[in-house]
Amino acid sequence: MCVLPAAAQPAGQLKLSLWGRAAVASPNNIDTVSGVDFGLGSTTQYVTGLQWDILYARTTQKLNGVSMALFSRARDVDGVQLGGVQLTEREIWGVQLGVVNAVTQKMRGVQLGAFNYAWHLRGVQFGIVNYAYAIKGLQLGLINICPHAYVPAMVFINGRF
Repeated sequence: MCVLPAAAQPAGQLKLSLWGRAAVASPNNIDTVSGVDFGLGSTTQYVTGLQWDILYARTTQKLNGVSMALFSRARDVDGVQLGGVQLTEREIWGVQLGVVNAVTQKMRGVQLGAFNYAWHLRGVQFGIVNYAYAIKGLQLGLINICPHAYVPAMVFINGRF
């Protein structure tokens, strides 16, 4: 008589992904993973734990934990993104470690890569080229750009506290 929504299912503890949403999980919930999400490329709504994919890892809502992939994209992150290219669409509290790291809104933590981008940075950027629109923290790199710092562009070090 009554149908339980998918959100009421227990979170998948182990998800194996081939590509995107082509996946199996135990228990059978591929949208919410509390454990390990492993595969070639995956799309998941919520991850609490480890998301480890070879090519890409996509979290459409919230990542609490670690994401490792060649390309990692998440809406919100509390944790770590590791790989080649990292993109956080809204806010991250944690660390981005890759060749290219980008946060479209708030970065609270550390970015370490060749190119780092954050709209609002509260923390540290280490890289060759660092960009933050507004900063409360430090940029360390060859080229550091922040239009709202005391000096908008600096070599080696820039910041505002």
